[in-house]
Amino acid sequence: MIGNQKPTLIIKYARDIKTANVLKLEREIIKLTNPVLAYIFVREVKGARIGPLEDIVVRSKSQYICVLFAKNVEGADKKRLLDAIKDCNEKLQKHEDEGRTL
Repeated sequence: MIGNQKPTLIIKYARDIKTANVLKLEREIIKLTNPVLAYIFVREVKGARIGPLEDIVVRSKSQYICVLFAKNVEGADKKRLLDAIKDCNEKLQKHEDEGRTL
């Protein structure tokens, strides 16, 4: 049932309803593997686990979301996020050197 709900409603429910099962709602966000939703969930919902949501952000290879996550999420593994940003930069540079675009 939760999976049919819009992700923004899941986040709002987890944030605003005191009796919400945060872990269950968090799992629904994780299933979506959307780095933006993971970032918003961890920022907005008290009791959200940082690690699993950070995994989504790191795997996304989105430099912008990695920077936001490192900057705005207390307890985030900043070194890991920086490594993800560097890795993305290196891959981009390699593709540019080979004359390809992503």
